[in-house]
Amino acid sequence: MLGNSVTVLTRVRALLETWKFSVYVAVPIASMVYLTRENTRNNIVQQQSYVVYPPEIGRAPTGDEMLQMLEDEREKRQALASGST
Repeated sequence: MLGNSVTVLTRVRALLETWKFSVYVAVPIASMVYLTRENTRNNIVQQQSYVVYPPEIGRAPTGDEMLQMLEDEREKRQALASGST
């Protein structure tokens, strides 16, 4: 009688291990197939767009342009300083 219940437990454990292994293999494969579809990927990205960048106002001045702007400001200050004295 004891041998029969051990055989049943062994079969149940084998079925459980087979089930766990199949889930372990199937879940990553199924999620890879699901997530690599083009429309699914686009939907996920659109739904999870939590970073919203402000619109671009314009191009930042280059280094040469900034130097020219500084030189222009310097000339204006000198002209104002020399004109008021």
